[in-house]
Amino acid sequence: AMVSSMHGAGVEDPILAARFDHMLAHHFLFQYRSFWHHMPVWFYEGLGHYFERRHAEFEDTHCLLGHYPDWGYLEKDWWNATRTMISKNDDLPLADISRLIEFHDLRPEKRPQAWSLVSFQIALGKPRFRKFIDQLKSKGENESLPEATYRAFETAYGVDMITFQKAW
Repeated sequence: AMVSSMHGAGVEDPILAARFDHMLAHHFLFQYRSFWHHMPVWFYEGLGHYFERRHAEFEDTHCLLGHYPDWGYLEKDWWNATRTMISKNDDLPLADISRLIEFHDLRPEKRPQAWSLVSFQIALGKPRFRKFIDQLKSKGENESLPEATYRAFETAYGVDMITFQKAW
């Protein structure tokens, strides 16, 4: 069982409000269908950033626990950052990024990719997105994280990860 509490009544600071949304996205995802199951970090961080970046004014927040003090790259326009990453062939293949499970495994400069992947998934429809989450949360003990992620893409979107990434 997990109990989480966040009090945001009267919060007028837009950066703090964005941070609350980021953290609540994590809490709701972690508690959904049997509390915590390891999921690829791109997915739960991408979801946190998706909710956080809906605010008009924000500073990007990251669950890195002090691992990266040199965040000089942080571009505000993550659409542009993602397009630039793709044009330079610098985005991570889904098979590789799906092996990462710790917050600090996903470097800050790859956060726009995670956010963009989740944004694309949500744009494809909430029923498919929920099916994807359900599949990740049903990862078997003898199934690797990349295997579970592959299965989730096939079940929810009807394509393998390579095809999904090309469409993204």
